[in-house]
Amino acid sequence: MPTTRLSLLGPPQFYHNDQPVALNIAKMQALLAYLAVTRQPQPRDHLLALLWAESGAEAARKNMRNRLWQTRQLWGEEVITSQGNSLLLAPDVWTDVAQFETGLPPQLHAGLPDPAALNELLQLWRGPLLDGVTLAEAPDFELWLTTERARLAQLYTQGLDALINHWRQHGDWTQIIALAQRGLQHDALYEPFHRALMQAYAHRGERAGALRQFDRLQTLLDQELSVAPSADTMALRASIVQNGRDADPANTEAAAEPLAQIRPPQVAPPDAQPFIGRQTEIAQMMHAWRLAGAGHCKVLLLSGELGMGKSTLWRQGGDAARADCAGDAVSTPRSTCPSTPCGGC
Repeated sequence: MPTTRLSLLGPPQFYHNDQPVALNIAKMQALLAYLAVTRQPQPRDHLLALLWAESGAEAARKNMRNRLWQTRQLWGEEVITSQGNSLLLAPDVWTDVAQFETGLPPQLHAGLPDPAALNELLQLWRGPLLDGVTLAEAPDFELWLTTERARLAQLYTQGLDALINHWRQHGDWTQIIALAQRGLQHDALYEPFHRALMQAYAHRGERAGALRQFDRLQTLLDQELSVAPSADTMALRASIVQNGRDADPANTEAAAEPLAQIRPPQVAPPDAQPFIGRQTEIAQMMHAWRLAGAGHCKVLLLSGELGMGKSTLWRQGGDAARADCAGDAVSTPRSTCPSTPCGGC
């Protein structure tokens, strides 16, 4: 059993000899996560630019030395080791992220995945990488972290899909319900999880539950993305209406007639939806837009809970940017003016 364990999927947790280690310094959490994910020696200068970009060169080096000294004091051993002018995670340090991303692909590509092994790997997922950790003063690290969170989240979704498909082949609808509900806690807009629940409820004779699941999905997609459920989901719903459970996918005739009974969600036009406040956010979006128009590379991230109005804010920001462009407020070629933004992006 490794003496040092780093659990980085979810809120970071650290252990030494099975005892928790109190490491609450965001920069050190970030450094450990970066070395754990890359699993390669990283030049010190690269790490300094990534994590201490706001500091001068000498101050940044001093900060890094202090942080490395603190890790040795906390663990009583070298968790981060030197290799020439590079740093890397000590080879005997166990990390959940390494187990997760090296163990899952073989299971996903296997013709018959091992459900016990696959489930054990999925249990490592407690949430996004370094959940709750932000480094506003290190934008390059934040961009890297956002990308890695998305990549690992996709891997988790694929793992859940594979396990759901396994239990679907064995007709274990109780397992499917538990997995699909777990998946929706991770990504509430992922339609295959909703369809898995609809199928499972229908096969267990809970037709009303299956149709309620469709209604939940339809409402969620309408509120969050202003779109209707996919054709596959609509066809599954129609099949359940007609047959009480999902029919053979080849039997398209059985699903055809009830489709007419399903009306896509009625979405109010953007101008009909009230938009109150958010002047600060609009100003920040306009600032980013003007910098982009001046040739500076910018990344703009809108985040928040479901139903908070991200899509509406995005539309309003796009309208403001187009008005800005039309008024020649920035010297930007018309070809770069934004088109109507996608509410689901």
